[in-house]
This record gives sequence, C-alpha cells and structure tokens, in this order.
Amino acid sequence: MNRTTNQIFKFIHKHPVGLNKRILETQFANKTALDESILLLIQNNLIAYRNGFIELTVTGYDYYYNRNKERLFKILKLFISPIIVGIVTSIVTAKLVSSSNNCNCNVTCDYPNNDLK
Repeated sequence: MNRTTNQIFKFIHKHPVGLNKRILETQFANKTALDESILLLIQNNLIAYRNGFIELTVTGYDYYYNRNKERLFKILKLFISPIIVGIVTSIVTAKLVSSSNNCNCNVTCDYPNNDLK
C-alpha cells in the first residue's frame, strides 16, 4: 500500500462503524486519490463498499495483527535463527571432537622424602 492508501485505511480502521464516502471526502481532500485508494482496498479485500457505507472485512480487521506477526517472524528469521544454529552446531562439533566425556588424567607426584623434614 502506498502512503495515502495507508492513511485512508488507518482512518477507516479507527472508525469502523458508520463510515460513508462523504466522511472520507471531508477528511481527505484529494477525491481522485481517495477513489483509487478505496478501489485498491476493495481489491485487497480489506474493506467492503455496500449501500454507500464502508465496512471492514475480516481481513481488514486482522491487517495490523498480521503485519506485526510477519515483522516478528522476520526478526526471528534474521536474528534469532542464526544464533540458535550457531549454538547447535558448536555443541555438535564439540561432541564430535571430544569423543569421550571422561578425562583420565593420571598425575603422579613423586616428591623426594628429603624435603619433607
């Protein structure tokens, strides 16, 4: 959506009850941009224009929720997924390099008895 269409949709989304085209015309001065934006919103199934009144569709009600959900998934995909992959690969690599978890260190200290006096 372009900026004008987004502003018109925000206005419709904030005032979902009892909107007609005259209210939108008083709010937005450019009638051509308003008509094009309304047609674009109808084509995207965000609003319905019935009997002179503009109504939000189910997709229109959920538009901002879906947009925020897509943003969250994008953040997860871009930032958190590589971190998790790095951690998992480092654990797997550590398990492969270190074949056994037991450390058998036999250290014997042989002190001469002369120093203990």
